Amino acid sequence: MRVEQIATSLITPDVNQPRLSIDPEPLKELALSIRELGVLQPLIVFQHEEGFCLVDGHRRHAAANLLKLASIPAIVLPSRPDADQLLLTQMAANCMRVDLKPTEKAIAYLRLKKSRNWSHAELAQAMHISKATVTQTLSYLNLPDEAKAKLDAGELSGSTAYAITRESDPETQRRLLQAAMTGKLRRDDATARVSKRKNGRHRSVFRVGGAEVTMSVENDLGLADYVTILQQLIRHCRRAEKEGLSVSTLERMMSDVSGEDAPTPTTEPEAAECDEPASGEAEVLS
Repeated sequence: MRVEQIATSLITPDVNQPRLSIDPEPLKELALSIRELGVLQPLIVFQHEEGFCLVDGHRRHAAANLLKLASIPAIVLPSRPDADQLLLTQMAANCMRVDLKPTEKAIAYLRLKKSRNWSHAELAQAMHISKATVTQTLSYLNLPDEAKAKLDAGELSGSTAYAITRESDPETQRRLLQAAMTGKLRRDDATARVSKRKNGRHRSVFRVGGAEVTMSVENDLGLADYVTILQQLIRHCRRAEKEGLSVSTLERMMSDVSGEDAPTPTTEPEAAECDEPASGEAEVLS
């Protein structure tokens, strides 16, 4: 069997192919790659009526149509496979492909960055992927060897690993990784528990519904401490609501607290103070 250039318009997809849908965004990325690098792997087709029917390469064919390519490389089978053999060939073509391991991709990305002196954005543009994907993939190189092995084996998700690499404290990162590798911590939990040190303070971020709650404290706190802080915040909000204060007014008042025994808010914010949360500050971002 040899590779031939076949008119794209003469190729029709197999209606019984196992791929039921093609995601539009990855298809656009594939089209951009083909535009720059060409079709790196030929399609597999067989002659059908006046044209050809696809066995393998439905995404490449769709991308070629998106680019309005006149022709595309393809391997032409000597005859039409029977229905079972056709499905077996299609499944084998897809299932036998082995993607690069996450850390292999990370190493390759790093090599490209260094050899071309590219930024994350430039690498993303060249690869036709998002900058966020580049950032996440390169973060895997900061993981300890045990975590890299778990990631490559599919026992640690890439999104969870990335969330944990954003933790600046080595000991906290180690504990989070251990929990994730034993199945006790998932991505959302990792994202919520990851904290950053800023100006000597400890920040913990929690996502609740459509809001993001940031707790900034001097030291690590337990759950009971968080409950106390949030209860105090709720109390202040209720007081402000009774007084008819706006959210922005309450924010200004609570950003200039002086102690726990401050008076109840009034409609004159310049003369009012709110008691400070016991161990830190809570900031809610919608």
